Amino acid sequence: MRGALQWEATLTGDDPDQQVADTIHLMSQYVREDSQSPSVIKDAANIASPGVDPIKAIFHHVKSLIRFQHDEVTAAWMESRLLKQALGLPVVEVLIRPQDMLTWREDTGQHPVGDCDDYAMLTAALFQAHGIPASFVTVAADPRAPDQFTHVYVAAYPSSGRIALDTSHGDYPGWETPNATRKEEWPVDAGLAGWVVLGLIVLVLWVGSGRRKR
Repeated sequence: MRGALQWEATLTGDDPDQQVADTIHLMSQYVREDSQSPSVIKDAANIASPGVDPIKAIFHHVKSLIRFQHDEVTAAWMESRLLKQALGLPVVEVLIRPQDMLTWREDTGQHPVGDCDDYAMLTAALFQAHGIPASFVTVAADPRAPDQFTHVYVAAYPSSGRIALDTSHGDYPGWETPNATRKEEWPVDAGLAGWVVLGLIVLVLWVGSGRRKR
């Protein structure tokens, strides 16, 4: 039996940096919670068994699991409904939780899809499940908006030191975009004080068989 598609809309500020901060706050929350879920723990154990390099294993696993799809496509079918319920506020981001990304095919019969933040959340959750600290890295990589963060990926911190893992756009572990005009790291385990909820919406989307976010 296929699970029902469920979603939740969360307000965020109208400033681009505030939108990024609020989105990272949610992403970090989902990673911390889902890294302890049975589906993520099982997946982490299966793909990085003893004797296997977890850095390379997690990188290639996430790249092969998810098919890249822009948020505009993912949310398009429900956009009119969302705009009506949210008083005409636009969708800023679509976030798909790591535990639901792993059960997507089972729940829907379809290939998992997502954009860079969804790749990053699953990557970070798998590292957290292995006890390896991780941060989100936001970069301004679009020359049309050099001051705005437009991409996110993960930096993991194993005992050997920092390594970037851009599972949505990188060809290998360690690759980072050379075109970033602005960069900031956000440790997954760090809290975010003074979270403001105003204005635009962040859409949180997940698939499950009667599961609830909280």
